[in-house]
Amino acid sequence: MEELLIFGAVIGSTNCATALAFGPLGMRVCRYRVLPVFGTFEFAPPLFGLWLGRQASSFIAEAAEWLGHR
Repeated sequence: MEELLIFGAVIGSTNCATALAFGPLGMRVCRYRVLPVFGTFEFAPPLFGLWLGRQASSFIAEAAEWLGHR
């Protein structure tokens, strides 16, 4: 789990570049709305992918066990 959190933090670090770009563009007013959205969409997909992969592997393992007993 620790590795996953580190992976998510590395992927989410691209938001730092986005935040630095917003400064000169005068986006001060809406930065508190924009940055959490960027953070969520950079951090959540790897977590969802891991969860989905584990669910799929559990389903396949159950099906393989059932097929092996026939």
